[in-house]
Amino acid sequence: MRKLLLILVLLVLPLPSSGSSFLETFRARTPVLPKNEIRAAWVVRHTLNSQVEIDRAIDYAIRARFQLLFVQVRGRADAYYRSDLEPAASSLELPPESFDPLSYVLARAHEADIAVHAWINVCYVWSDTESNPPPDHIVRRHPEWLMADENGVRMDRRSVREWKRRGLEGYYVSPGNPAVREHTAAVVKDIVSRYKVDGIHLDYVRYPSAAFDFSASQRTEFKLRYGIDPLALVKGGGDADLLDEDGVALLDSLRSEWQVAQLDSLVRMVRRAAGKLPLSAAVIPDFTHARADKGQDWPAWVQRGDVDFVVPMAYSYEPAELVARVRTIKRTIGAERFLVGLPVFDNRARYLGYSVSLLRRDGILGYSLFSYNALEKDPFSLQFLQRVFLDPAQE
Repeated sequence: MRKLLLILVLLVLPLPSSGSSFLETFRARTPVLPKNEIRAAWVVRHTLNSQVEIDRAIDYAIRARFQLLFVQVRGRADAYYRSDLEPAASSLELPPESFDPLSYVLARAHEADIAVHAWINVCYVWSDTESNPPPDHIVRRHPEWLMADENGVRMDRRSVREWKRRGLEGYYVSPGNPAVREHTAAVVKDIVSRYKVDGIHLDYVRYPSAAFDFSASQRTEFKLRYGIDPLALVKGGGDADLLDEDGVALLDSLRSEWQVAQLDSLVRMVRRAAGKLPLSAAVIPDFTHARADKGQDWPAWVQRGDVDFVVPMAYSYEPAELVARVRTIKRTIGAERFLVGLPVFDNRARYLGYSVSLLRRDGILGYSLFSYNALEKDPFSLQFLQRVFLDPAQE
């Protein structure tokens, strides 16, 4: 019942009314083909390893007529740009002091009137199963920032390989830790003060699941506020044994709200750090699941103006399901506040033409494809995209 009420509240909340949205303004100011449609792509960080790779990506974007690129400049709490806050990415062919990938991307893209939004992974900070983080990495400098699972086991107490066997990508830091929020905001402020990026794009701004974070600091904070260790809610014992079913349900709900509040606080700090630049986030398309399991209340972020738009990662839907999901999103936040994230990996591009055709009939502002890197591997992808996006007969 509580979840149902939350959904109903979201559906009736007023949408922002402060004039045109960023996406509407961007569409109006950007030459687009076909008419009135934004096309974006995610560019994964390894593209920034060398000037040759960057040139190939921008040349492809020009020929494919992408108007907006989400370029990953922070992958695993590392930097594909000049930074005093985090270590340079180990995959770079040259150190940023010798070749600054982000500066070069911006110069090439802006020459072609392509907007670049700096894409940063927020909570997800390490995934390498073969090597340990360098000494100046936050996992090594601040292991206390890492999340813990429902057994109280902090992430660095197990190998990345073990977490991956449990279905996780790797190590996550906790948005509930004030130091994590401050560091993330500082990273964003550093980027926008050094580079003329056109926006900031957040990814992995979420908990891996509701089974995290039971770290010592979060348990202490929760107990100070609500009088009970949240770990007791899942493991039993202590004060939890004194609660009836209603009491356990209430505290469990409070813990879910606690996680939502921590992520909300992080996003608001990033919003301030980004200043007047547009801020967006890649999000879980099912907002009920996103909120309950990931702490990611992205409809509220949009409705409050914490982010300018979102990109729901609608990777797992076949065309008919996709249309139904997108219509729900439209009713919740408005068509002008999102781009649809569409997949072109693992043979999912076979749905792309039909999906785009159906979504166009529903008045979608545009799309972001994941990813350029998957497209670039296919020698026929440019002709394929021309058929999908540029040929009216495709509809």
